[in-house]
Amino acid sequence: MYFIGIKLIPARRSAESLTEDYDLKDFLTEIIIQPGSPFLGKRIFDTPLVTELSLEVVEISDAKGTLWLPDDYELLEENDSVMVRGSASDIMLLKQMQGVTFKQTFDVDDIDLKSNETALIEVVIGPNSSLARSTFKEIDFRELYEAIPLAVRRQGEIIEGRLDEIELRFGDDLLLEIKKDSFDQLKRGGDFVFTQEIEKEVIDKKKVWITSGILLMVILTSAFEILPIIQGAIIGTILMFLFKCITIREAYREVDWRIIFVLAALLPLGTALEKTGAAEMLAGYMETYISGYGPFITLFVLFAVTSVITSLMSNQATAALLSPIAISLGVQMGIDPKPLLFAVMFAASTCYLTPLGYQTNIMIYGPGNYKFVDFIKVGGLLSLISGIVVSLCLYYFYF
Repeated sequence: MYFIGIKLIPARRSAESLTEDYDLKDFLTEIIIQPGSPFLGKRIFDTPLVTELSLEVVEISDAKGTLWLPDDYELLEENDSVMVRGSASDIMLLKQMQGVTFKQTFDVDDIDLKSNETALIEVVIGPNSSLARSTFKEIDFRELYEAIPLAVRRQGEIIEGRLDEIELRFGDDLLLEIKKDSFDQLKRGGDFVFTQEIEKEVIDKKKVWITSGILLMVILTSAFEILPIIQGAIIGTILMFLFKCITIREAYREVDWRIIFVLAALLPLGTALEKTGAAEMLAGYMETYISGYGPFITLFVLFAVTSVITSLMSNQATAALLSPIAISLGVQMGIDPKPLLFAVMFAASTCYLTPLGYQTNIMIYGPGNYKFVDFIKVGGLLSLISGIVVSLCLYYFYF
């Protein structure tokens, strides 16, 4: 797959800079405050930039130097050069206003948005982000992170229009102009996944060894049946807290509550399939059409069905849904259901076919400029290879 998969996907991200990749020239412009302008002597929040238009001031330059990410209380003075970010429609309206002129030649690159104080970074809205389903108007990026969002990309497409009206979703790519002092604050929030390393992270080697030891202990106590996996995991979690490898707040933030609720809904559904006879009926259909081809084909078809379903919903939910069917199929065929359950278990983790299958698929979807068909081509081939290998191994060990 390393040699074949890379040839199936063209290199679409040809832009060498983030400003080019996000078409920032369509959203950024630079104006000069003229003598007698109604902007003169006013603070940013009190100018038409904010009161009439939805524009963000990225920087202010004058003879004394450049002020990056100025706050809303900054006064505008004569001959100030002001870089603003806004929608194409707002920029057109700005051109009609009196007292400002536009720079004749304005071109922007990454280096124009970087300084000793600020940086240009790309982030992705994470799976557990508290910002999902919120609009930019509801989130004060300047106050929370000392940053300005410059552009948003969703599923490979740049979202146009006013930023304050856009509702953020999991997997959205954001281009931010941020003060370097705020990197820690941005990372600590846990709302974003970073597409590049913004600073070297200090690793506590002592905690790494402690964490590895606790994980190994949980695995071994379960493998040698000293403790049930649940009890071992709870003890391991408590030890992680005691040794301060992780805080309760960090642990709570990493819980994907959507998966918890999906499992809470689908586990009873799996039980209902078994109790009502629906699982037996579905297994009967499968047995009628595929059991005559032998155990290998049965394992492969069950793997393929599970692989398709897990690409559209979570792997935990898929396993909970198909496990009763696999057990009923094994009983009706008069074989040990265990290899069929293993086929479901392995296939439920092959979330390669669509960008919806797993969180990391969505995270790389936008930054990599991938398309839906890319996942089908490469993911389909990888799923096929996985299905053949798993089916052969299970057939060899159980039949």
